[in-house]
Amino acid sequence: MTTYQTIKPIETKYNGYRFRSRLEARWAVFFDALGIAWEYEVEGFNLGSDGWYLPDFWLPEFNAFVEIKPTFEAMSEDAKKYYSLSRSHPLIVMMGLPNHHEDARWVDKYGMLFDSTVVY
Repeated sequence: MTTYQTIKPIETKYNGYRFRSRLEARWAVFFDALGIAWEYEVEGFNLGSDGWYLPDFWLPEFNAFVEIKPTFEAMSEDAKKYYSLSRSHPLIVMMGLPNHHEDARWVDKYGMLFDSTVVY
């Protein structure tokens, strides 16, 4: 059960893609501004008992998937899926709007969550 107030995402078109939310589209714009190649919802995964999971972005240059969430609370809801995927694929979870002090959570192959500050 969600314990925080959610705002319904607004589908947004950008660069030939239909993003599920404006937040995801803003990250795509950000990646483009930095010259980072990206693919949107390129591959879904059957995580067995943890269910299905479709990461938001694939960054081929970094060989990593990226999940975008508006808040830490929203990220926490799918933590088991992140841990499951991270056993076989690199995963970065980004929260909030792209800006100069955004937080990221790196999930390693053992399911350990690390906090870091993304500076760009």
